[in-house]
Amino acid sequence: MSLFNNSSKKEKSKIYFIHLNHTNPLLDEKSKEFNDIINKGYNVAYEGLELNL
Repeated sequence: MSLFNNSSKKEKSKIYFIHLNHTNPLLDEKSKEFNDIINKGYNVAYEGLELNL
């Protein structure tokens, strides 16, 4: 994520974390890790998410 620290909030909102191991705390919307990512302006992909390319 340090690579994107200086990116605008708009640019960060285009970034989705994907391919997460089933034990990764990012999959738990109540976890500190999930909230940290969201508060920094990024997204966490979820099952069924469809993105237009």
